Amino acid sequence: MKETGDLLRKIREEKGISIEDVVLATKIKKSTIKAIEEGDLKDLPSKTFIRGFVQSYAKYLQTDLERVLEVFHAEMGTTVTGIRGKANAQDTASDEEAVKFANSNRHPLIKFIIGIGAIILIALIYVVGNTIDKYQTEKQLIEPTQQEAKNIVPIQDDSEESEESVDENTESSDEEVVTEEANEDSQKIEEKPELEKPNDAEELKKAAQLKAEEAKKAEEKRLAEEKKLAEEKKAAEEKAKAEAEAKAAEKKRLAEEKKLAEEKKAAEEKAKAEAEAKAAEEKRLAEEKKLAEEKKAAEEKAKAEAEAKAAEEKEDKPEVLRPKKVQASYIPQEVIIEALDTVKLSFRSDDGSWVDIELKPEQIHTIKGRNTVELKISDGGAVNIIHNGKVNGVPGTLGSAINLKFP
Repeated sequence: MKETGDLLRKIREEKGISIEDVVLATKIKKSTIKAIEEGDLKDLPSKTFIRGFVQSYAKYLQTDLERVLEVFHAEMGTTVTGIRGKANAQDTASDEEAVKFANSNRHPLIKFIIGIGAIILIALIYVVGNTIDKYQTEKQLIEPTQQEAKNIVPIQDDSEESEESVDENTESSDEEVVTEEANEDSQKIEEKPELEKPNDAEELKKAAQLKAEEAKKAEEKRLAEEKKLAEEKKAAEEKAKAEAEAKAAEKKRLAEEKKLAEEKKAAEEKAKAEAEAKAAEEKRLAEEKKLAEEKKAAEEKAKAEAEAKAAEEKEDKPEVLRPKKVQASYIPQEVIIEALDTVKLSFRSDDGSWVDIELKPEQIHTIKGRNTVELKISDGGAVNIIHNGKVNGVPGTLGSAINLKFP
């Protein structure tokens, strides 16, 4: 029974039909529908009624009835696999009648209509029975009276019996008079039930009117209950629709709020990153400016000291004329390296020995030489070069090694 119930439940959910809609349409109790879907046999009646319930349920869902019954028969241990032949048609009809009979006593309105119909039927049988008994009684009274009237004969005294000279014409006339009187009495007796018949007709008419009024009231009550159920169903559907719309609107509002919060957070993070980058750039420029100023001050100081020393030497020593010698000129070299990222490099001054160092981000290293300075940088895009106070910038490409020589 579990597979049948799962199949019906799946079809119902796919069509968006609630259990309450199934109960309202099939008149099957909600507990029975749930027991069928859950395959709970202990809360279900005999197999015949279960089969009828399953068939009514499947018909309401407008699904493949033969497929549902095949699954049901496979679970319940029967060899019938479909609706085949006259025997299966009769079995299906009997199942439908069983479902109708089982469900007919469950609806309060049906119980009320059956009760009213039974009361009306009993009252009608009582009225008709009384009317028939009354007519039979009157008939029994009329028949003996007519029979006695036919058998009436002239009454003669003992004195008249001895007289045989009575005229036959007189006797016949007397008999006619007696017969006419008997007939008149019979007509009077027959007229009595005719006078009473209108009363019985009125009673039947009143009973019929009463029955019609009660049937009308029952029908009005049934229509009122159906209208009430329809209104309740409509109200429930409108309420469910309103709740679904409210839920969707709330979900949309929360999604929009979340989106706005994420956008705001992203904008704040972007502004923060830009501010940090700007501050770092300002700091770097300030340091470069400071280094340049320090270098310029050192150069000016060295120059002034050299000039002062030369002047002193000139004053202390007499000028000696000597042959001019060609002396090699030189230009002092100063290279300032600022690391933008972790980088390894090697350097040497004036053809001296190579020195290997590693700089971290924002770390600065100064190299001085009398004539030349040579560099081997592992990442030409990770350093910023300042040569003799002039900013040369990034000398190479990020990720590529580069060799430099100054001048």
